Amino acid sequence: MLHIPIPFSTTEIEEQKTTKRCYPLTLRTPMSNPFKTLTAICYSLPVQDKVSLQIYDINGRLIKTLVSETKPADNYSVHWNGRDNKDEELSPGIYFARLMLANKSIIQKVIKIKQTEKI
Repeated sequence: MLHIPIPFSTTEIEEQKTTKRCYPLTLRTPMSNPFKTLTAICYSLPVQDKVSLQIYDINGRLIKTLVSETKPADNYSVHWNGRDNKDEELSPGIYFARLMLANKSIIQKVIKIKQTEKI
């Protein structure tokens, strides 16, 4: 009979199954920033809770709600196409992505630049 040693005990396997990942509340700098037509906004949640991710203009007006729901702790990514809640194209400029979870809030600057015309 061939004996193959197992490098870990069954207790270690059980611990690996029940170990929870810890995600700090994070709002990363948007990928493609500045952007012309599309940018990806990535964030992490430490706990399951109601979360919102919204875009504001330089004057503090709400422009676009990207996320508004309860989500479990995990890493997420959402795309923003530079349009408002009415699906209207926004002017080039400085905008702010605001992630809110419980009583915490994180803000990242997002810059939309003018599209160059193709000739």
